[in-house]
Amino acid sequence: GKKEIYLKDDTEMNAFLIESGLETMEIEGVGTPDLIDYFKIIAAYRGILKELEKRFSMIEVVRYLIENPDLISLPSHELFEAIKAYIQKVGYNLLNHYITPESLHLFIQTNDGLEELLLDDTFYGNALYEEACYIYGKIQERDFDVFEGRDPIEILDEIEKNAKKGAYIQRYKGLGEMNPEQLWETTMNPENRRLLQVKVEDAELASETFTLFMGDEVEPRRQYIQDHAKDVKHLDV
Repeated sequence: GKKEIYLKDDTEMNAFLIESGLETMEIEGVGTPDLIDYFKIIAAYRGILKELEKRFSMIEVVRYLIENPDLISLPSHELFEAIKAYIQKVGYNLLNHYITPESLHLFIQTNDGLEELLLDDTFYGNALYEEACYIYGKIQERDFDVFEGRDPIEILDEIEKNAKKGAYIQRYKGLGEMNPEQLWETTMNPENRRLLQVKVEDAELASETFTLFMGDEVEPRRQYIQDHAKDVKHLDV
């Protein structure tokens, strides 16, 4: 029969889809619990790559650097040669470049047009890049050799696609989109609901924050949204 399940966010949905998708799949040599844990890490890695893609062009090159961490210790000219070979391998055209001891500045022709990527201390010190490197290290610790060289993110996509067969997924952007039964189940029922508290200890800052988001002036709010658009991790539109 039909069953309704409410999931809080993308992390919960990813976990549910992974567990459901693996129920009807077998991968020889690895137990299901280990696979579930592994693909949850892959899902986190995929999410970080999507966030990096908002901030840096050429996510393929960014991922290549993440998954080959020894490259960044090379001198700039050797790093350039390695990246150049990779760019040619994936079928793109390196139009121009600038090399200094501290950075690489690349101009790459892709199927979508001209892309520009600057690899410098700002790039390597980016918190998302560091987190991606950390998560990829956790993936490598699993050392699964049963996927025959396939991209684990592609396998994760297949698992989720398999889990979605026969399912209807609906996202709620606000309480007004729910009927009374759904509102009770997800929000009003004390056994299920989640209450989050935001604290701003500085009274002046609290007043400014409240005025920014709830005040009559539209322009400061619009400017804030524009300035911080790339920092958003969860947005339903």
